Amino acid sequence: MRTQLQIARLLGVDKSTIFRLCRANGIEPSEIDRNGTQLYNDDTVDIIRNVLGDQTAKKAAIKKRNDANALQEYCATLQKTIAEHESNIAGLRKELAEAKADRDSWRKQAEELQKSNSELTRSNADLTKNNSDLSETVGTLQYILRLPWWRRRKALLALPAPTKEER
Repeated sequence: MRTQLQIARLLGVDKSTIFRLCRANGIEPSEIDRNGTQLYNDDTVDIIRNVLGDQTAKKAAIKKRNDANALQEYCATLQKTIAEHESNIAGLRKELAEAKADRDSWRKQAEELQKSNSELTRSNADLTKNNSDLSETVGTLQYILRLPWWRRRKALLALPAPTKEER
């Protein structure tokens, strides 16, 4: 003969679980001692074990089903998140390709401007040289024009002859 507490310890559940199980399933104690303690024989313990096992199996099945549903929902959520991330990655790759194309076009423009700038710098240097030569020539010509007419011929002959480029 066993008490509800002994049965609970034997089956690994709480005493209140055994009490509720007996009350719900109409399982009566085999005897009640003079202190009012309910005692159950081994056949009744086996019945409680079977009922508890059935309920435990049902709960395990429900939990398993719920776990499977939760797992499927979680997998679906993960797949949706992965799809969103993949679309974001595709968009970012497209933006990166556009940025690279823009960078390359700007680089090409910069190289062309640098070439133009070097050509302009050379042209500017040539113009500066020509300007200084012209200023020198203008100064010489103004000097010659201030001379009396009979000395101008001698001064003009003293000037260097123009080169083929200057003609």
